[in-house]
Amino acid sequence: MVNNEGRVIGVLQLIDSRDAKTGGIIPFGPRRQRIGRSASRPQAAIALDNKLLLEGQKKLLESFIKLIASAIRREEPVHRASNASRVPVITR
Repeated sequence: MVNNEGRVIGVLQLIDSRDAKTGGIIPFGPRRQRIGRSASRPQAAIALDNKLLLEGQKKLLESFIKLIASAIRREEPVHRASNASRVPVITR
């Protein structure tokens, strides 16, 4: 799977093609392979790319929260209490 930047981000594997009449497993013929590639690959790449972007955003947010918490711990005790109550509001 290639994202919109042209970077390879994964591989899509199609398994278990089934015969419509018997329900038995059959090999993917050339026509089914083309249909599978054209229908699945773009959507799967977009979904995976979105998942990777979300994970990156979560890591960034966690780092930001840790940075704020670290800064609060270094403050004087008088200021710490008032700032600690604002952290949840700021992070939301």
